[in-house]
Amino acid sequence: MRRLRQRIAHSEEQCDALAGEETLERELHLIVSRLDDFAAPGGRRLEDLEWAKKRESLRALVRRVEIGVEQVHVVFRVDALPGASDPEKKACNFVGGVVSPVLSNLFLHYAFDAWMTRTFPGTPWCRYADDGLVHCKSEQEAHAIKAALSARLTECGLELHPDKTQIGYCKDGSRKGRYPKTQFDFLGYTFRPRVVKNRKRNSVFVNFTPAVSSAALKAMRQTTRRRNFRNRSALSLEDIAHYHNPVLRGWLEYYGRYDPSAMYPVLRHFNQTLIAWAMRKYRRLKGHKRRASRFIERIAQRQPHLFVHWQREMIGAFA
Repeated sequence: MRRLRQRIAHSEEQCDALAGEETLERELHLIVSRLDDFAAPGGRRLEDLEWAKKRESLRALVRRVEIGVEQVHVVFRVDALPGASDPEKKACNFVGGVVSPVLSNLFLHYAFDAWMTRTFPGTPWCRYADDGLVHCKSEQEAHAIKAALSARLTECGLELHPDKTQIGYCKDGSRKGRYPKTQFDFLGYTFRPRVVKNRKRNSVFVNFTPAVSSAALKAMRQTTRRRNFRNRSALSLEDIAHYHNPVLRGWLEYYGRYDPSAMYPVLRHFNQTLIAWAMRKYRRLKGHKRRASRFIERIAQRQPHLFVHWQREMIGAFA
């Protein structure tokens, strides 16, 4: 029965992957067909080009990308093409499309990346999709770059998010100024002052460091809750490990890279889920949470390689 369940799960994963590939292929064909309509007067058929040349043609034809909450409009530049009458045409309106982030990233490369490198060559910055971070040396420089960036994005048909675009102070043991905002969230991490240990000197000090954010912790617990392992008594612990270990491994590899101890609330929540599963699966443990806790704890001691966080000695508490 266990092998049968594993085969069924593997088949479902293959079906989901094929469905995702088919969706991506349909949207790519739609983009190419729309680009053919714009490029046809120039005598260029994009379907005959290699993907590298298609990308270059896309960069030449795209004028701007209008990114909304629910949809993405791609505005193509057609005024330079022979036979083009309208100054611009809208095409490829994707709602939740899997290629929409690719198009927006392609546009922001020119609207933000290249502009920042050209305009502020000595200022460090980073960007992932539509989230960006600029490191400034002073508050005056931060306000100046924010104003310049707002004007740049306005020229490109975009705007800074009024609530998410903020200026924060990286406070630590050396920078002791008083400012209203001394922390921020970026890519699932919260950057704020924390007490850390210097292992070489065996001393502690305050440093501005990242750790997994509260929103990311909540999302991970919700993912575990949606999988409903506590009520799936037909599964064995090995089955749960087969389904959830890839998820746990991804969380620990990404969010546990800095300050791994901040991941303990998620790991403890998963341990509590295993306890609830044991209480439902075994009649002798029904209604006995302490007994079920000791049961799972003994399994963790006997089989420390069963779950990813047990392998890394991040077993945590079961009570």
